[in-house]
Parts: sequence; C-alpha cells; structure tokens
Amino acid sequence: MAAPGPAHDSTEAAAAQLAAYVLGGRIDVVLRQRNGWAYSSFGNHIPTRGDGLLLAGAVVQPSRADATVAEILRLIELQMDEPVTQEELALAQNALIGQNQRLLDQPLGRAAESGKGLLVHGDPGWRAQATSALESVTAEEVQRVVQRYFARPMAIIRILPEP
Repeated sequence: MAAPGPAHDSTEAAAAQLAAYVLGGRIDVVLRQRNGWAYSSFGNHIPTRGDGLLLAGAVVQPSRADATVAEILRLIELQMDEPVTQEELALAQNALIGQNQRLLDQPLGRAAESGKGLLVHGDPGWRAQATSALESVTAEEVQRVVQRYFARPMAIIRILPEP
C-alpha cells in the first residue's frame, strides 16, 4: 500500500511516522505471527519536501497476494476506526527513537543523517528535532493523521515473480 502523506516539515510528520509504524506492527501480528503468511512486514512514512509517502505491506508467497492485500486493507480500516492504544504508541515511540539513536552511533550513520538533514530538511541537526517531535506525539494526533491520510486514495503495489 502506498499513499500520500505529510511533508517533512509538516507538524503531522512525526504522527504519520508513528501511525505507519503501528500499522506495520499490526500487519506483522496478523499476517506473520497469527496466519504465518508473511516473511516480513513493514509500515513507514518517508518524509520529503513535497508530499511524503506512507507505505505498508508484507512479503508473502504469490499464492497469498490477494488475501494479503485484503487483510492489509482491513487493518487500515480498523486503524481508522480504532485509535492507537497508549501501549502501541509507547512501543512505536521507543522503537523509532531507538532506531534514530542507532543511526547516530556510527560515523557513517552520522554522516548520512547530516547529509539527509541538509538535502531534505535544510538542517544537519534535524534528527534531534525529529526525536523531540516523536516524543511529544499523542494518540489523538496519531488518530487524526490516520483518518486524514489513510482515507486518501492508495496505490496497491504487488511485485510477483514471473511464472
């Protein structure tokens, strides 16, 4: 699934990142852990200067593609109707902030993040602001972002091996 999301400088960018992460977790629970269909799953918000990009999906066997798409769409609808819990929010915040910190632990990661900061955000120190923004997002803000962006038209992308 792919849909337009908030731009990098939007006040909704951190909430969108958390919303996508929670959706990826819900996809993982249902498709990988419960059903055993997925090899892996993901949810991500890619902030850019224009519209950002919301992504969610799973890697599954081709025979499960149709059922997987249907289940992901069901989970998106569910997330639009049922707010993110405080536990889900805290787990997502901790995971994303931890990922950010791990990126900065190595020289290559610091260099890449500084370059990304200059090219995308216009600020090499943007990561500290991004971390602060993630920490301050509420479950209500995540729900508003879910209802605003997940309701937009989405592209369903399937990559299947050739027969």
